[in-house]
Amino acid sequence: MRRCFVCDKTYDKGRELTCSDECHEELAKRLIARFGEFKKVVRQTTGVAYKVPTRDIIERGIKEQDLDQYPIWEEERKTLICWPVSLKSYVTPGSLQDKCSKCGQPVWVSPSSWLIMHDNPGMEILCTACAIANMKKDNHFEIEAITPAQAEEIREYLVSR
Repeated sequence: MRRCFVCDKTYDKGRELTCSDECHEELAKRLIARFGEFKKVVRQTTGVAYKVPTRDIIERGIKEQDLDQYPIWEEERKTLICWPVSLKSYVTPGSLQDKCSKCGQPVWVSPSSWLIMHDNPGMEILCTACAIANMKKDNHFEIEAITPAQAEEIREYLVSR
């Protein structure tokens, strides 16, 4: 006897993790909500990345030979918004100077932001003024949630005041 991952009922027949098609659909919805509609799957032999629907991974699994049926993963260029050096205020300890990709103004890059830049090569750096100008022009401009490390830097700043 197995126990359904969604409704917690025991069952003999059904899918591997769920007892019914309804529970399977609910599980798929939860996983897609948690992990996103698509996942980046990299072919080990070539390093080429593919955009694979999470539902396909859930329902069929992915084999390397199946990757060609999916589109190539197109990277969106991410932007890091940084505080200008010219605005004299608190600087997170360990921050380094870089420059705004748009106007060239010096900006502070905090240690947690170094990690983000490391994980996202080619990331654009914008000062707050240039970022706000971009936001006004682009209705689809998205701001990601801050990372736990960035939240800790903000907490340290608030405690130091």
